[in-house]
Amino acid sequence: MTYLKQPADRGRDAADKADLRLFGKNADGAPYRTFSSIAEAVRAEGKTPTLAVNAGMYRSDFSPMGLYVENGRELKPANSATPRPPPVARNFRFLAILRTIISSF
Repeated sequence: MTYLKQPADRGRDAADKADLRLFGKNADGAPYRTFSSIAEAVRAEGKTPTLAVNAGMYRSDFSPMGLYVENGRELKPANSATPRPPPVARNFRFLAILRTIISSF
């Protein structure tokens, strides 16, 4: 798997006026668990939240599963481990190999 790190050029269009950012943890160090808690944090800064979307995959403790960059700082490196297929896919692969071995006799 290949990753490319490219800083965003915010000076090209109207997007440079937007406040686009990721929210991982609040001021107390606890993870944001809901969009409403992020909206409250933005309102506390005197700003109006416009849009919030999930920008990644997270574990059950709300920690990011892969690369996470916030405010220009890499807080979690990219996960370059080979993904393990789900049990069903592993079983199908075993059956395909077994079928190949049996058919070669």
